[in-house]
Amino acid sequence: MTILFVAFFLAVFALVVQGTMDERKLFVLWAIFGLAIHAVLAARRKRSMKRDSG
Repeated sequence: MTILFVAFFLAVFALVVQGTMDERKLFVLWAIFGLAIHAVLAARRKRSMKRDSG
């Protein structure tokens, strides 16, 4: 999950340095980041439920 945080902040930093950052791009990055975090947490939850039941 740390890799996702680092990738998100590096992408934001790269856009700011290039001078091409706007609200739309930030929103898209934030949405992709949120979906990725959701997928990681869902996979962890599924794995832990499988381990507890079996």
